[in-house]
Amino acid sequence: MSKEKDYVIEIMNKWYSALKKNNTTVEPTAATLLGGILTEYNLTPKEREPDVFDKYLNTPAAEMNRFWNSLNDLEKAHIESKRIEMRKQYYHEKNMTDDQKTLLKG
Repeated sequence: MSKEKDYVIEIMNKWYSALKKNNTTVEPTAATLLGGILTEYNLTPKEREPDVFDKYLNTPAAEMNRFWNSLNDLEKAHIESKRIEMRKQYYHEKNMTDDQKTLLKG
């Protein structure tokens, strides 16, 4: 038996969950037919494009300026909100307070 993951089972389970969530049913024969058809294909999940925040976290320091300048305002706002969220989570998990101290320009 192959050690590859059987995506037909995963797809069918997602389909059943979606049907249940939408209060919809299908005849058992239809589900059996769909499962049989899907087994005839080599199915693999799509590669997901990394989130802009993941790219931000994995960008080397030498490339950070170029990366940051290539972003639009919405992407920058998304990164900033995720960064703040992570900061809050970190301080919460450590039972610390975040004073958000900043340097004064003189």
